[in-house]
Amino acid sequence: MSTLQQDRTDLCIIVGAGSGFGAVLAQTFIEQFICSRRKSSGLHLVLTGRVLADLTRTAEKCRNSCSVDGIQITLVDGAYWDDASRFDTIVARIFDHARQHSSQRYTQCTLINNAGTLGDLSRTIAQTDWQAQAQFMTANFASFAAMCTEFLRQFPLDSLEPVPEVNGQPREPQRVIVNISSLLAIQPASHWGSYSCAKAARDRFLEVIALEEDPALTKTLNYAPGPLDNAMQQRVRQGLGDATQRSLYTAMSEEGKLVTMESSATKVVKLVLQNRFTSGQHIDYFDVDDF
Repeated sequence: MSTLQQDRTDLCIIVGAGSGFGAVLAQTFIEQFICSRRKSSGLHLVLTGRVLADLTRTAEKCRNSCSVDGIQITLVDGAYWDDASRFDTIVARIFDHARQHSSQRYTQCTLINNAGTLGDLSRTIAQTDWQAQAQFMTANFASFAAMCTEFLRQFPLDSLEPVPEVNGQPREPQRVIVNISSLLAIQPASHWGSYSCAKAARDRFLEVIALEEDPALTKTLNYAPGPLDNAMQQRVRQGLGDATQRSLYTAMSEEGKLVTMESSATKVVKLVLQNRFTSGQHIDYFDVDDF
């Protein structure tokens, strides 16, 4: 294992990193971090999720993918977001781990929020009771808002090391918040009522932060990863109540037209590490040229 010569330490928190796209995001972030201009940077990667065994598998894949030290991985399990009364405890644990495991001040802090659920896609809005809709918004929007708000509070700009200029290039922002969004955040579709409303709310939340914060120092990004070839997409094909959409997704799967998680994760991580987005922007996988 080679040594990463550290002239700075960065932080990345990935919410929902136990499996699926979140797990691939974690591995991709480390790989691209090492390959980027931050070869001389240390990294503290905080992975959160529900089940410790899942997070442990993700961390093992991350360690196997990097051949340098200076990369620290911390796991925070028990992140069940369906009960708002537990948010304070969960959020406090995540940020306690993020702050206590660093021997020096961070230079750049990134929060990637991938956590989310599909809900019951077999029902229309008229067939869904308001209690179920409220619970869905708690798990998929209120938890997101709690993490974003606390992230800004826990890492005020004056607590971070200044970002140095590199070869005359503009400085990177000191804080970055990424929402794993969806095309459905900006384009409605039948049977996706609760899901699309939560995604739209998350998008708007980061758009407001982008207006409130100096974009040279704090940036937000809403990234729609495309129709991913993963277990969640399989559940969509099995449970979606709209027959036309179900047939479309089934055809995409059978014809190999779904997006690989690795390809999508690489695009969003490069957007972040290369600072190639406008704060508050909604970017779809298909909007990004191959790097």
